[in-house]
Amino acid sequence: MTVSQTDSKPRQTRLSGILLRRTLWVAVGIGILMSLLQVLHSVSLVRDSIRNEGQQMLAVLAGPARQALQDNNAGMARQVVNGLLHHQAVRSARLGRSGELPLAEQLRPLRYSAERYLTDRLFAAEQHFYLELGGEAGEAYQGRLEVTLDTAGYANSFMREVGVILLVGLLGTVLLLASLHLVLRRLLSRPLAGMLEEMTYIDPERPGLHQLGIAPAHRHNELGQWVERVNQLLRAIAHVNQLREEAEESLLHMSHVDFLTGLPNRLGLQGKLDGILTRARQTDKSVAVMCIGLDAFKSINERYSFQLGDWILRSFAQRVDSQLSAELDSFARLGGDQFILIHSGLDNSYQAAVLAQKVLFLLHQPFKVPQDGQADVSIRLSASIGITLFPGDAQTSELLLQKAEQTMRLSKMGGRNRYQFYIASIDQQLRQRRQMETDLDNALANRELYLLYQPQIELGSNKVVGVEVLLRWQRRSGDLVSPETFIPLAEQTGAIVKIGEWVLEQTCEQLRDWLDIGWRDFRIAVNLSAVQLHHEGLESAIKRIMIAHRIPPGALELEITETSLMQDVETARKKLLALRKLGVAIAIDDFGTGHSSLAYLKRLPLDKIKIDRSFIQDMQTSNDDATIVRTIIQLSHSLQLKVLAEGVETRETEQLLVRLGCDEGQGYLYSKPVTAEALMDKYGRFGD
Repeated sequence: MTVSQTDSKPRQTRLSGILLRRTLWVAVGIGILMSLLQVLHSVSLVRDSIRNEGQQMLAVLAGPARQALQDNNAGMARQVVNGLLHHQAVRSARLGRSGELPLAEQLRPLRYSAERYLTDRLFAAEQHFYLELGGEAGEAYQGRLEVTLDTAGYANSFMREVGVILLVGLLGTVLLLASLHLVLRRLLSRPLAGMLEEMTYIDPERPGLHQLGIAPAHRHNELGQWVERVNQLLRAIAHVNQLREEAEESLLHMSHVDFLTGLPNRLGLQGKLDGILTRARQTDKSVAVMCIGLDAFKSINERYSFQLGDWILRSFAQRVDSQLSAELDSFARLGGDQFILIHSGLDNSYQAAVLAQKVLFLLHQPFKVPQDGQADVSIRLSASIGITLFPGDAQTSELLLQKAEQTMRLSKMGGRNRYQFYIASIDQQLRQRRQMETDLDNALANRELYLLYQPQIELGSNKVVGVEVLLRWQRRSGDLVSPETFIPLAEQTGAIVKIGEWVLEQTCEQLRDWLDIGWRDFRIAVNLSAVQLHHEGLESAIKRIMIAHRIPPGALELEITETSLMQDVETARKKLLALRKLGVAIAIDDFGTGHSSLAYLKRLPLDKIKIDRSFIQDMQTSNDDATIVRTIIQLSHSLQLKVLAEGVETRETEQLLVRLGCDEGQGYLYSKPVTAEALMDKYGRFGD
């Protein structure tokens, strides 16, 4: 006897035992369920019987009881009560008027029953019934006939009936169990055991050589069909085994290749890079790992389509592969708009810089995207490249890739269309950035943020007509953080929304104080970032704050950069219209530094243009800047917009602006940014 034959017997025994136990549980469950249903039905019948008998007793003696009440006949009342007590189930009876002593009443103790602990829960120990009795001809009644039934007799009958039900159920369960077990053993267990024994003769390496047999009685039923399917499967497995290796090789290839571009993916790159590093250690040469992140690629998908974006990714991969393949050891796509270049055999980092510059040049060449029935779309790309070098920056492929990606992201933060090498200080910069994010989240709670105010002067009268609010951050350590550092960080992390709402709250509170002491025709300007402008809760927050501080229309001015507006002119227009309805004035900040035009501005609900300081400060020495400022002022006035010049620092600049017709000025000539208290000390009451 072989080992496989020896192992088959316990399996056959276990299968029979499983079938027996399952059959037992099924049969017992069915029996219990059926018995339970019958018991529940009996409970319902007994309850109905108790209720019917109680009502019938009252109905039978209703006439004599009514007569006894009318005649106030105690003797007749006792006869009625005694008549009720003749019934064994009656525990007590009472006949009388409401609020008076009964005419007749009898009570006897509850009958003893061993099953009361169970039946009292089903039927209660006693059940009370009563009948309101009135006089003849519909007269008002005050008497009542009451009877209380002891449920012990009914419960005893019920328990006997339950015993019969359970006995019958048990016998039925035993019969059902025996029948099911015999049927299952004959029709299923034995044939399965035989097939299991036959399966031990199947050779896994050549499964088609042995076919399973089946008894003639089962040849045309489900077992016969199952055996036939198994035999078909055995014949097919031999063919599948031949194809398995080819399928595994294909899957392995697919798992290592990017589906869109055909380049290696991260998993495929990892193995190649490990091999390249091993050879570099043997030759004592450097390896450059470059992470390429396409700049603003998301906007291409949004402006055109994802299909066009995929076409560009494929074209970029083909362009690099065809023109730089001789210099590359590997070119892979990490996913999204990120790619990896590997260049080995380097003697110095300059060679890596030359290759990175070539990649930027290839990207700068326009991609001509064909359009069905339309002119081709020409798209130029730029990229940010992070470069790590082996062995100086890291020793393993994982760390080289990780640091290359970190450097690429840092390169994007420093400006686009550029490459940057990894240096040890980058880790420190990244840690400092993460710490600054954490500190910025806690800055409000720690009262580290505060506001300064810079006056805005009406040039014709030298009257202070408003101030611009400037946000400052001083850490607990005493270090001042430049707004050019923490405001872009707040925009990137989304913290600018919470901070901006705090600025508006503090600004309007201060404005209310100034208005209350008599500062009239005075406004306060607050800078609004692109993130805040497109935040859904902006209008509701401003409305709530203005109502809370009773800010009059036109007293609050929001300054928005033209770059923020030009991202989506139509959406910005709707937002600005909603803000104007709240009574907020709108000004464009740093005008002239972006890509907008006065033709676009005509579509926007604006009140003021603020000319950027870069044009104002050079007006005295640059005719071009003076011409630009004159043109902006004239065209703005033609659109009924006021003009404010930023960066006014000399009287000569102020006089030139007055001659050009500029409305307002702001700069160090009048005041540097100061606290609200310093502003009060300097200007006092503007009305004086």
